[in-house]
Amino acid sequence: MGNYFTEDELELLDLIDYFKKKAVKLELQGKKLKDHNEFIDRLEHMKQVVLQNKVHVNEFLDTQIKDVPLECPNCHGSAKIRSTGISKKNTKGLLCNEYHCDECNKSFLHFFPNNEKDQLKWYKNIISQFERASNDKRFSDYTVEIKSRVTDMRRSYSRMKMAMEAEKNIVHGLEEANNTVRKIISEYRNMLLVEKMKENLWNGKVGEC
Repeated sequence: MGNYFTEDELELLDLIDYFKKKAVKLELQGKKLKDHNEFIDRLEHMKQVVLQNKVHVNEFLDTQIKDVPLECPNCHGSAKIRSTGISKKNTKGLLCNEYHCDECNKSFLHFFPNNEKDQLKWYKNIISQFERASNDKRFSDYTVEIKSRVTDMRRSYSRMKMAMEAEKNIVHGLEEANNTVRKIISEYRNMLLVEKMKENLWNGKVGEC
């Protein structure tokens, strides 16, 4: 799993650790804060908020790392294939990711589109091809089998549309929740920075943060 922490989150985690250590040091010096336990709990709670939110974000982002081609269509090798980071439209106008094969030194487009809109178009095109085949006299011996396959594919297509719509709702909910947490993180980070600046000014450490 990746570690997709923002600068604000990393700085907040550092500030939380700093103030927790400071509170423990004061306690050992006999200068325990009036609300020592509550203060530590608040810091720990905010730390868990950051970490738990990051778990959800990381899990989602990791699911987006996909679309790895099995083999090069030119030499059929699969050991030395890498993404070029470029997206192009194929002959049917569908946007696909480009890859380069170091074995034959040729680039190619993945057969499957890299976005939901074109993925649905791709699947619908496959269904249309099977539908045409079911009406083609050359395949009359397989008409029943092909029509059965078309029915199954239509069901799969409907489920795919529903799944994509559900994923959009999940992504939207995740984005809203993440934005809320980021706002809280930013506000809490700024509060701790102000407290640290006050402490540095009190101790004569002007300019230190």
